[in-house]
Amino acid sequence: SYANDKENYDLVKAYRYMHMSMTLRYDDPTNPVKKNLIPPIPAYENWVECQTLPELEAIQGNNNSLHMEALTIRERILGPHNPEVPHPVIYRGAVFADNARFDRCLELWLHALKLRQKNYVSVVKDLLRFAQVFSQMLHVGVKVTYSHVVEVLSAAISELERNKEKLVRPGPKDDPETVMDDIEGNLTTTLYLLTILTKLMKQCSEEEKFNVRRMVFTLNQLQITLRDGQSLLHLACNAETPVDDFHTNDICKFPCAETTKL
Repeated sequence: SYANDKENYDLVKAYRYMHMSMTLRYDDPTNPVKKNLIPPIPAYENWVECQTLPELEAIQGNNNSLHMEALTIRERILGPHNPEVPHPVIYRGAVFADNARFDRCLELWLHALKLRQKNYVSVVKDLLRFAQVFSQMLHVGVKVTYSHVVEVLSAAISELERNKEKLVRPGPKDDPETVMDDIEGNLTTTLYLLTILTKLMKQCSEEEKFNVRRMVFTLNQLQITLRDGQSLLHLACNAETPVDDFHTNDICKFPCAETTKL
């Protein structure tokens, strides 16, 4: 955790604990306690954990290797279903974004998004984070990949479907007001994602354009609105539609004719 924790970041301490644990594994050299390695994870650069002290000592001076080692260890020990696993992944992605390494940021954040959705954890903030970074990339002239935006849009649609299900058939722990807050956040972020997609449409194939329209059709079929009754179309036409002010407002401005055409 020390290798990928915003509040307690300490790579020296992280390495020290890794070294201590590896030393314990080889306390009996004739019968070392080997790790049960997990399959390589693309978001962690397909990193394979160190299994011996020489392997670990070889990466002591490589910060990125230690970061990936720590993320891999954490996911192996806690497991992909532990809700605490995504936090350090998101932090490491944010550091990459701050250093304009958007490719690595997106790989890590997409992995964290999948983990959270797999465990039915709310991803309101995660989806907005993607809209922000896509907007930042467009604003500074970095290429935004169609497939990345569509992947996040697909996740947003899945989340809205879950939100609607909770509203119609709430579980014992589902508070209708909280669910409605999530719906409003996710619907607004979905609008941002659609607007971002309009900036990419000129470079899209006909098949890709059709896929976007199919996704918009799916969204419309959900018939989800804000508390005040506004649908995505209303929001796209409304000059009063709120726009997140962390990079998103550099790209998303309403009313937006291109978004309404979708």
